[in-house]
Amino acid sequence: MKKLKHVKVQVYLMILFIALPVCAISQDSICKFSPHWFIKTNLGVSYGNSDLAENTNVLHCPDIENIKPGIDLGLGRQLSPCIGLSADFYLGTVEDQNEGSDHFKSALFDYSLSAIINCNKLISPLADHRLNFWASAGIGQLQFKTKVDDVRGRTLYGYEESMGALRGSGYNGRRIVMVFPISLGLDFKLSDRYFLNLKYKLKITGTDLIDGKLEDGNNDSYNFISFGIRYNFLKSKKIESKEVLD
Repeated sequence: MKKLKHVKVQVYLMILFIALPVCAISQDSICKFSPHWFIKTNLGVSYGNSDLAENTNVLHCPDIENIKPGIDLGLGRQLSPCIGLSADFYLGTVEDQNEGSDHFKSALFDYSLSAIINCNKLISPLADHRLNFWASAGIGQLQFKTKVDDVRGRTLYGYEESMGALRGSGYNGRRIVMVFPISLGLDFKLSDRYFLNLKYKLKITGTDLIDGKLEDGNNDSYNFISFGIRYNFLKSKKIESKEVLD
């Protein structure tokens, strides 16, 4: 139950964050919106919230050796100044270990569809902000492949030796489960086409086996913190934001 409560608090903190005042953010013109497609790529680091974590506090900082690189790619459609959709693909690794206990490492990837809300536009839809807060939530599938070693480094089970619940029907023997990504981000507008972004994404999964350990039926989750760039293309004829709202 402890791990489930920690995930809930993380979600509450994210909701509180997007409620921060954004009216004070500078603006330079009236927004002229054009429906368009976009592609984006993010590079960052991943770490897990697992039963084997050394520290299970909500905002814990994992040991440096348990922070692993990851990449996130996306293709989306901006439907209105406030709302967009994005199909995302993530590839990464998570691992962790309690002192004196088993160590797990999980190679995983997920693919999902998310709705994106521009929080600035909820408050001032006609403003053209340079800095934008946004949030997203979605649903998708996760494929993971876990290996568990004992304190001496001997493989107990996993990867090629997967048995029982760890054996999957996905790519290269991965187990397939549901994943629910929730993200917070900050975009900085370089031009009408290029944006830089900083993103935090929490992935809540439908399994407690990412770390190879079942405990109280609480599902595992993992985090991805990244920096990236977005490119807008195939824009339609520009229209005033006021027209979209009418």
